[in-house]
Amino acid sequence: MFNKSKSTNDNTDEMDDAPRILGGADSGAGRGSTRGESLLDSGPRPSVVSEGFSFRGEINARGALHVQGSVSGQVKVDELTVGNSGEFEGTVACTTLTIKGRFAGTAVCAELLVAASASVDGNITYQTLTVQRGASIRGELLLGKS
Repeated sequence: MFNKSKSTNDNTDEMDDAPRILGGADSGAGRGSTRGESLLDSGPRPSVVSEGFSFRGEINARGALHVQGSVSGQVKVDELTVGNSGEFEGTVACTTLTIKGRFAGTAVCAELLVAASASVDGNITYQTLTVQRGASIRGELLLGKS
């Protein structure tokens, strides 16, 4: 099922013998790959600030950031999710902002989702808005230009 190379090259990657999940026609296509790549490596993985962890500072990243702990500062990501136990205080620029926990600050996003468990205190500019019944919102939610 898994064939080892008969080569005794000392420069081989230790992970070459590990099983891989291979994709279809687009696996590795257009990326200069000479062999199939894992589907798990197809894009940026989400970053997670776990419960009990606190971060203060600036985050600039592609992809998603999930906050279950506490983040204070400036964040620029594709997607930010403040989980049920998460707390965010600061400034956010993102495409999608999902708030399930506590959010305090300012944000500019294309899509804003506020869960029933959310507590929002601040000013958020959005293009698309979804708010579940029971969410607590103090501040301004401003419809931005498309």
